[in-house]
Amino acid sequence: MDGIKDGVVPENLPPGVTRAFAEDALPVLDDSDRDGVLGDCHLQHAEGQASNQNMSIVVRRLSSTAIQLDLRGRVANPLIALAEPIDWDLRLVIDSTSSPHTWHLTGREDGFPAIEIYVNESPIYQ
Repeated sequence: MDGIKDGVVPENLPPGVTRAFAEDALPVLDDSDRDGVLGDCHLQHAEGQASNQNMSIVVRRLSSTAIQLDLRGRVANPLIALAEPIDWDLRLVIDSTSSPHTWHLTGREDGFPAIEIYVNESPIYQ
């Protein structure tokens, strides 16, 4: 955990891309369902990406082997104008004393349609 400093805000990556598909793409849903023409009601119909403007991560070192991350955010589906946003206020503590590292997640999220958290590219919450 070298390099972690109290109060430092790590890079906050944007949410993933949201895609809408027409009915004729539903049996396919792989790279062949993207005809490259958005808005034509054929195969992939729309695409959008929400902003990370309302997302924050604050890191605090708890010990030489443990850190705490406070994760907060509010993001809506960019393809639906009146979509209710996903809200979260979570605290993740990671301890590297053992191998594999241990973690503890607390807080709240309303998670619809999806929320995921990864530690070292391994999913810990889906």
